[in-house]
Amino acid sequence: MTTTSDAAHYDAAVIGGGVGGLAVAARLVAAGCRVLVLERLKEIGGRFTDVTVDGFHVSTGGVGIEVGGGFQECFDLVGAPFDVVTPPDPVLRYKVADGYVDAGAKGSLRRLVMAAARDDDEGSRVFNALKRALAWEEPSPGMSLVEWLGTYTDNKDLIGIFAGICEATHGPGERVPARQFIQFIKVQGGYRSFGFARHGNRALMQALADGIRHRGGEIVTRAEVKEIVVRHHRVAGVRYLRRGQEQTVTADSVVSNAGPKMTVALAGREAFDPGYLGLVDSMRPMSIVTVVSTDRRPLHDFAGVTIPSLSGTRRISYLATPTLAAPESSDGGHLTESYGMVRDESNWTAEVEANLADLEDHLPGFDRAKHVLRVNCYSGGWPCYHAVPGDDVPQRTPVELLYNVGDGVKPDGWSGLAACAETGRLVAGDILSRLSGRG
Repeated sequence: MTTTSDAAHYDAAVIGGGVGGLAVAARLVAAGCRVLVLERLKEIGGRFTDVTVDGFHVSTGGVGIEVGGGFQECFDLVGAPFDVVTPPDPVLRYKVADGYVDAGAKGSLRRLVMAAARDDDEGSRVFNALKRALAWEEPSPGMSLVEWLGTYTDNKDLIGIFAGICEATHGPGERVPARQFIQFIKVQGGYRSFGFARHGNRALMQALADGIRHRGGEIVTRAEVKEIVVRHHRVAGVRYLRRGQEQTVTADSVVSNAGPKMTVALAGREAFDPGYLGLVDSMRPMSIVTVVSTDRRPLHDFAGVTIPSLSGTRRISYLATPTLAAPESSDGGHLTESYGMVRDESNWTAEVEANLADLEDHLPGFDRAKHVLRVNCYSGGWPCYHAVPGDDVPQRTPVELLYNVGDGVKPDGWSGLAACAETGRLVAGDILSRLSGRG
């Protein structure tokens, strides 16, 4: 039975309780809006949560968490504790040949380039190209990062360093547009200020949800949205199913954190123009393999994140041991997480094997039979990103006051959790400006 009442009207209905969904909800409730969040799963968090395995909090999505940015601001707005611990400096290092270059220090970009260059002339040529792209004109549209770097050098080690950074933050360097990578350095300053959830991602997101509820927001779990209601090209509400009961609520705006493809499916393709449908249909999700390894002693003994050059690995572009900075995230021992972007989704066995072989090469004493706790393959409806950077669609849809947030609508230059939180900020600002104008 479907029920609708005046009491079930909201300023905003949010579909999905992931980072983007809770980010927009936090900002709206902090501004005094009436907000309903509908989450299909039994707990909030979406892909940014964790499962407990053998006493370890194992992430089901992101690992490094931006500190001091828009995501943390959401916690502050609703009075929720942001229980994230930052590793000691340096927090990030790049593997170059047999050594490391620490990120963040003045001149680190130049040192990184020169460490991999075959001679000073090559290093200066590539470094000056990066400087020009940052200060003057970004690379032309249509060129991938690997293609653009290839116009200045054929040095696989040098290209591999930046391809590795790109994979750790955006996606495969042969797919990600070079201008998106340059924008990332401009907008976010690279991957620098981050930490790890002291008690796991699930506890962190639960704290944000509690803060939203404390400010008057409603969060309903196990609520499967069946339809985004659209009337006369304008969003009108949502219909959802919970515990066998169907309900319809009306809302002045609807925000979807389910991914643009699912948004279209819920609202019906007939609600959108062909141009928008073409953009959404052509979106390419990114797939990833993560390997979670454990031991009594840390397999990766650096408290921050190591990004190896892709010239020295088959797949992995990210290595971290969160338990070094946040020992509370386990009942004892250490957990190491690594990941690599997928190159061939038709052969997952080979993709997993490439990641495991990399760990054998890069972690002294690593034994897959002894140390591997879990291997995760993210693809399809649970991808790394719903869109490769550059394939993102706008947060606004052609349906009035229907928005998307999350990693399928990332602004240029943004990546990861920070990108999802930024989409929440942008959408919340748009909704609030319209509500105030309604006045």
